[in-house]
Amino acid sequence: MSTLTACCDGNATVDLNLSAIDMGGLVGVWGPGNFDSDTVADGLGALTGRIVDDITAEFEDDSSLEPDEWGGEMVPAWLEILTDIAQTKRVGVTFPSTQVLIDWRDRYLRVWDGYIDELEPDEDHKVARRAVLVHTFEQAVALAAEREQA
Repeated sequence: MSTLTACCDGNATVDLNLSAIDMGGLVGVWGPGNFDSDTVADGLGALTGRIVDDITAEFEDDSSLEPDEWGGEMVPAWLEILTDIAQTKRVGVTFPSTQVLIDWRDRYLRVWDGYIDELEPDEDHKVARRAVLVHTFEQAVALAAEREQA
């Protein structure tokens, strides 16, 4: 199966199936796998699109990105889930552009760095947690760049 990564609005990419074949009259089905149909590709796009929307919503206000807030905890977790899904290269996955991810990374880390000391964390935890956050965003940025070059 071959795919084309198409850019929809400059903010996200979507993988489109280019080799769907007729599987015994099943139009939009290109194989026996759980993810080998237009219906599932649409569903996967909707699921990953909701994750992107949830992350985007947390960036509406910097205070929601603080390390002890819902968004501060959920943004990196959602981003890791989204990256894990996108790394499968399944048809239909929605993923942010490299530039969006760089903007998210820079803003998130700026908020985190500016607030974390107020929580008085153990220094070792603070260093280790920041390394995990940087790694999470860098993995996503690298994947977005790879998808945009495909």
